[in-house]
Amino acid sequence: MATRIAILYRTTKGPWGGGNSFLRSLKKTWQTSGVEVVDRLQAGLDGVLINSSFLGAGPGLSLSPDTARRMVKQGYCSTWAAWLGQCRWKKSGSRPAFVHRLDGVFRLYGRPANDPEDSAQLGINRHMDWTIFQSQFCRQSFFAEGADVLRSSVVYNGVDLDHFFPAEWPPDMGPLKLIMVSWSPNLRKGAPDAVRASHISGVEVTFVGNWPAGLNPGQVKVIPPRRHDVLSVLLRGHHALLHMAQNDPCSNAILEGIASGLPVIYHPSGGNPEIVRECGVACIESLQDAVFELRDRYNELREKTLARRPELSIDRAAQQYLDVFQGVGKIAVS
Repeated sequence: MATRIAILYRTTKGPWGGGNSFLRSLKKTWQTSGVEVVDRLQAGLDGVLINSSFLGAGPGLSLSPDTARRMVKQGYCSTWAAWLGQCRWKKSGSRPAFVHRLDGVFRLYGRPANDPEDSAQLGINRHMDWTIFQSQFCRQSFFAEGADVLRSSVVYNGVDLDHFFPAEWPPDMGPLKLIMVSWSPNLRKGAPDAVRASHISGVEVTFVGNWPAGLNPGQVKVIPPRRHDVLSVLLRGHHALLHMAQNDPCSNAILEGIASGLPVIYHPSGGNPEIVRECGVACIESLQDAVFELRDRYNELREKTLARRPELSIDRAAQQYLDVFQGVGKIAVS
């Protein structure tokens, strides 16, 4: 009998941030390997995956801690089921394991300090059986917020390597072509650094995503958000990824860039260093120095990205997620 897992997140085919992209790829990969994936609670599930404090890609699709508690205890979202004493799990004597995929503490990477989603995801997490953090930085950040990290694993995101692959030959080096990708228009995602990089002699910068309102792009070529089939082609037309987002937990843009053969110039914060590793240059003080170092070491760094590709596969991530569910198993109910 096939493993049945509910992913309680409504994805969209269009661009909508890294979580949407990853969960869409995870669902596809599981289904290809024989896992039955559904999008709602029902009897006979082997596991339930909840993403942060959201139920989907779009406004108004948030999950509250109270609803999460009802889902775990009774198997229903509705308060009516709780008032009537219904329990979807009672007949079988066990319930599926609830696994919480946590991205990061929102206020650390650009949201307001009192963002209600931060308290929501911490409240939800208290009802979960296991947590998957997307990086060690993510795990440490939530530990500092008081989350229980004993029942947890770190699983880096993965990308479809058949979709994101390197160009046979990189573009000519005149100019050095950098690309930045960001769904969020938050300034802490690095758009001002894209402008600064575009002023460096011999450098051309493309930005794909939502450009911050009120920021003059200057010489930066701005392209609105694109679906992955278009984005992958754009990545292959550049030399390197410029990723200056601050405190990013586990950037899909970095993984997609490296999978496409692009070394990374990155902000040395958050999960960026542990994700990039030897495949790029940290911008410690001078952006110009980092750009020049990448240009001087380009062939070496590109070879490192090509060697790194296999471990970035969505197949690897999907299997590790499945291993978590199989390790936790069913939970007995009274």
